[in-house]
Amino acid sequence: MLDRTEQEYLTAGGIPVYAFPTEHLHSFALSLYVRGGAIYETEHTAGISHLIEHLVFRSINRYMGGSLYKTLDRLGLAVEGVTYREFLQFTVTGAPEHFAEAAHILSLALAPLSLSSEELRTERARVKAEIREEGERTSLDFFTDGILYGEGHPLSRTITGTAKGLDRLSLSRLREEKERLFSRENIFFYLSGGFPDGAVDTLLEETKDYFPLSLGAPDGNLPLPDAYFQRNATVAQKTSEKTVVRLSFDVDTARYTDAELTLLYDVLFGEGEECFFHQALSEKTGMIYSFRGYMDLYRGLGSIGVSYEIPGRNLFPSLRLALDAIRLAKREAGEALPYVRASYTDNAAFLFDDAQALGFNRAYERYILGLPYPTVRHRADAYARVTGERLSAVAEEIFRPENATLTLKSHHADTEALRALLLTL
Repeated sequence: MLDRTEQEYLTAGGIPVYAFPTEHLHSFALSLYVRGGAIYETEHTAGISHLIEHLVFRSINRYMGGSLYKTLDRLGLAVEGVTYREFLQFTVTGAPEHFAEAAHILSLALAPLSLSSEELRTERARVKAEIREEGERTSLDFFTDGILYGEGHPLSRTITGTAKGLDRLSLSRLREEKERLFSRENIFFYLSGGFPDGAVDTLLEETKDYFPLSLGAPDGNLPLPDAYFQRNATVAQKTSEKTVVRLSFDVDTARYTDAELTLLYDVLFGEGEECFFHQALSEKTGMIYSFRGYMDLYRGLGSIGVSYEIPGRNLFPSLRLALDAIRLAKREAGEALPYVRASYTDNAAFLFDDAQALGFNRAYERYILGLPYPTVRHRADAYARVTGERLSAVAEEIFRPENATLTLKSHHADTEALRALLLTL
């Protein structure tokens, strides 16, 4: 099974359909992927992809005469819509005997938006509530993105946009943008799991009347911010009564493979008990209980780092430990490699145990990021080829002051002293 690849089809309108059967499963996952999100938006259209994601379901419900959610509940189907910075995903999952109904539901996402002005007002209000409740614009992450990428860069904006910006998006403007987003080269279906015989034919039949515009595929490459690789240990502070720290390191994604970056991330900030950061700040010292590692990789640039909350009195001791863990990765990443690699090599076939996870992994890595993995075996082999020496070399190149940014919420910490610590890397 590791050597299988997708079967590829085209709808009558030229939309790619990728099918990866895993017959042993008792569920299927049918997804529609759309290249969109913050990296394709402007200051004036920020949040438009996310609002369209919401409106697509309202539109489907209207096409179905208001019966969408009753149908889903009656058949045990589940729908999900997610907007990321570089794509949108619409998914229906369920039992194989209800695939035909699922295909019909998801095919309606291709149709023009159909909704009333009142429905638009309601959904706009829901997204505004989401913005308010999540408090993204007051978060350390939003503050950090502004420092990392600079004003006006696509990655400095939130996925949800702003309340004022949403008010400017008229129904006609949303319909135009939806038609542009769902253009022929910009979308594809991915089907995985235990779907029934004839499932692809069913989907092709359901989509035969949809002929999206052909506008050319966006390249997805991001402009390099002016400060990238020239940080010189940047430190920026946001006033707060509690102390939250975020360490970020610039990454040239063209210079390293995703396998190298993922394994290095796992050595330092992964979920394993042996990861260096967990050992240094939690297991051995009890200074923190949990932390949040992150790795954002795009075409042209990326960032790796970690954030955690700490009592103010422990800010400097915690940062010293964090930097020690990073230095350890430079020296001993190779020794830690056996403790993080098995998930991607020995356990590669675990992907086939979950229809939705398999579909997402294959669709995202191969058709959004464009990674060279025609089969799951190719992916596993890429991770197997990474050597300890190479991993330490990558750590040495990435974790240095030129790539380092420290952002924090705190009550007037000594930023010059913090920067002096960061310069010791």
